[in-house]
Amino acid sequence: MKKLIFYSHLIIVKKKSQLEIYSPEKSVLYCFNNSAYFIIRELFKNRKKIKIITNLKKKYNISFTKAKKDYNLFINDLKKKDLIIPYKGI
Repeated sequence: MKKLIFYSHLIIVKKKSQLEIYSPEKSVLYCFNNSAYFIIRELFKNRKKIKIITNLKKKYNISFTKAKKDYNLFINDLKKKDLIIPYKGI
């Protein structure tokens, strides 16, 4: 998997039961659940997709298939909202 990059203008905040990502450029606030926050933390640690899915499976006691589906849905949602881009290197 290619590395994913969050746009630098985003403000990412963890609240009690949700993750909020604010885009000042678009004046939009996106809210996600705690598993989304977990995935983002893993991405910031530069973990590979398979490792993130395995850790998600363990943390939430779900099947690998469910963890993979949740991961892919979240990443696709971030892409659709134009919050991340694939890193192409220098």
